[in-house]
Amino acid sequence: MCGIILHANFKYKDSPPQQANESVINQYQDQYQRGTQGYGAVMINEEREICIKRATEATKMLIDLYSVEAPIVLLHHRTPTSSKNKISQTHPIFVHNDKLKFAYLIMHNGVISNDDEIKALHEKEGFNYTTHRALTETTFEFNDSECLAIELALFMEKIIPTMRVSGSAAFIGVKIDKKSGKAINLIW
Repeated sequence: MCGIILHANFKYKDSPPQQANESVINQYQDQYQRGTQGYGAVMINEEREICIKRATEATKMLIDLYSVEAPIVLLHHRTPTSSKNKISQTHPIFVHNDKLKFAYLIMHNGVISNDDEIKALHEKEGFNYTTHRALTETTFEFNDSECLAIELALFMEKIIPTMRVSGSAAFIGVKIDKKSGKAINLIW
């Protein structure tokens, strides 16, 4: 199962928030066995600007975490199960669609058991999967986490009354203002 980490420091009175990077790196070292092949980090600065870094190797991920300091850091690390270890299939999953008022970045760990069914449903509803890639002319793969990410967005915006995915998962994410591209809320 994948590993997910969120560390958020907020401004207190007049003092600036502390950077979260070191804490996230330390937590990763405690749980690295949860995934050592695909990485995604979201760093959010004091102005709520978002920086996303992706890697397929731990060394690159650690360099990214040390190079972009931020008071809010989310990290996902995985051993791929539903797709290859490719940058395009790492977390966070970006969910953006005209039906949605906001955009979302979602990271999750868990297993989705009806991913093919839900992907077909989402495609009928007008969602394009960003993790979908062709293996051959007739075979394709996608990160099953994208099913959960889209379902969460639809559910949080009350477009669907209940989640339609089957399985179990924990998640963390960021709700994003589509116009400014800035973080609005953290969700988990």
